[in-house]
Amino acid sequence: MGGTFSSSLSVDFFKPKGAPCYLCLTQGIKKEMIEKLDPSKILTYDDISFIPKDNNPVGQSTSYLCSACADFMTSFLTNYLFAPQLLTENPKRVMFYLNGLENMKFDAETEYDCPFCARYDPESEQKLAEQKKKRDIEKAEYLKKLAEDEAEEKKKKEEEEAAKKKAEEESKKEEGPKDEAMKDEEKPSDAK
Repeated sequence: MGGTFSSSLSVDFFKPKGAPCYLCLTQGIKKEMIEKLDPSKILTYDDISFIPKDNNPVGQSTSYLCSACADFMTSFLTNYLFAPQLLTENPKRVMFYLNGLENMKFDAETEYDCPFCARYDPESEQKLAEQKKKRDIEKAEYLKKLAEDEAEEKKKKEEEEAAKKKAEEESKKEEGPKDEAMKDEEKPSDAK
């Protein structure tokens, strides 16, 4: 699947079966909508106007960018057909920016409760449960590290404040005798 906008293109490649799928990677689609789009239900509808219309601006892309997008899409399909082992389990997302000729590629990840992925890939429920467990562990480790960093930062600030306070007290102690000596010098002498 590919699309263009202004001077950029994006291509998503999903394997025909397995997880994650297009639906669970599309942000903003509610679970109720996904359930309505179930292939076993879709033929029962007389009208599909319940599908919300995209509120996208006009693309403003060029024929060059559109043909480059088609080339990316064809390349992914060809790689899948002739060398499927080159593609990892996760879908790929490629973004290309024409202005700076920048190219980004990364694996797309799913939410773990998509009803479609589980139906097409019997192992996906287990994979998705493992993925959820892995995310939960990563989240716990991240929160733990964040708490440790905050505690360390707080301790560092307290040590800096204590050192600053100590330095101020020491400077006051040193200034004390000097001030008294200066006051003694400023006193007018009675002997004239």
